[in-house]
Amino acid sequence: MVTDDEVKRAAKAVIFYKGYPYSQTEFNFNYYNAISYLKDKGATSEQIREFAKLVHDAPIRGGHFNSYSGD
Repeated sequence: MVTDDEVKRAAKAVIFYKGYPYSQTEFNFNYYNAISYLKDKGATSEQIREFAKLVHDAPIRGGHFNSYSGD
């Protein structure tokens, strides 16, 4: 069973990687790891959608990802 607070904490952890100095690959890695973790713990479809919305709606830090990272 996953609580709504766990969903928010997972989203906040992923949002940390959304933008400079991190690459798009680093963000994607953390995003999909968090989704897998939530699903493995039994998150509902609604909770997964809420996680995705929270991450999607967060601004990209610095306005872009690190373009010198090899992505």
